Amino acid sequence: MSQNNMDGMVKDYIKKIKEKLPEWLKEDKEELKDVLSEIEEHIWDKAEELSEKGDPTESSIQQALSSMGTPESIAKEFKRRGVPKVYITEDLWPLYTRVLGILSAVVVMVNVVFMIINIVTGSFQLDFVGILFWLAGIFTIVTLVFVGLSMEGYLPEDLKTQEERVREKKELSIAEKNGWPISPNGKPLKPFIQPTGTIVGGIIQMAIGLIFIIQPETDFTYLIEPEFLTLLRIFGVFIISKGGLHLIRGVIGNQQVTKHQIIIGIKIFLSIITIPFVVVLMEKPELVPFVPFEKILISWFFAFVIFLDVVGVISDTYKALTLEKYRNIN
Repeated sequence: MSQNNMDGMVKDYIKKIKEKLPEWLKEDKEELKDVLSEIEEHIWDKAEELSEKGDPTESSIQQALSSMGTPESIAKEFKRRGVPKVYITEDLWPLYTRVLGILSAVVVMVNVVFMIINIVTGSFQLDFVGILFWLAGIFTIVTLVFVGLSMEGYLPEDLKTQEERVREKKELSIAEKNGWPISPNGKPLKPFIQPTGTIVGGIIQMAIGLIFIIQPETDFTYLIEPEFLTLLRIFGVFIISKGGLHLIRGVIGNQQVTKHQIIIGIKIFLSIITIPFVVVLMEKPELVPFVPFEKILISWFFAFVIFLDVVGVISDTYKALTLEKYRNIN
């Protein structure tokens, strides 16, 4: 067989391999070229080794191709990247849980908004079945997507754009220069808390809460409903408590991750138990003194406060979860 025909056999085999390779490899032109060149070189070396004449022949090339396996089997090896974990690789698992958590939080927030609107309009309804339906749908879709990515051998870095990779290299350089911690996977971790600012913020918050509790006497105090003053004192206790938690976190600094997570958990609990007291003001806007607005506007204001509280709970939960990456850092 002529050299051209033998070249054609090898090129055709390489072409079939290229068609079967996963998309993440096809997108990286340089790596794809290196992989295919290495496979082709291995075929010629194997054919030369199997040839009785010392040079590749039609027969030795066919034997070499047979020993390599089918294009599908070769491509399959490139899809086996990542550490297996159920049906989603361990490498993609953090991204999977993060996407699932964010989308689930969006569903919950949207339903909370509608719940608040219904409370204000006097037609309170909470569709648990609808919420569960959306959460189940999100879980199914996200899981199927990540199972597919895992089966194709994708790693988190394969899902990033070139701009993101350049930015990450720059951030790593800055982190090394500033002495910031580096995670086991080589990613820079900025300090998760600014001690000075957190301490100052905590002190200010505690001072505001103290004013709510003490309630300095004024010429207009007698015009304020006792129930409203009681609620102010309750809010003051919550504000002082949260300020104290901020103060403790500032003193601890960027250490003892577990303690920070516990403190954030306590703050989340305080935020949740604050909501019923805000609901009281939302349902009884007449308790609020010296506000020249329609009662419905006051109710909407407190509904917005509840919404912000829910957002804060979700945000704090996310912060507590992200602190996990600061464990066992280099």
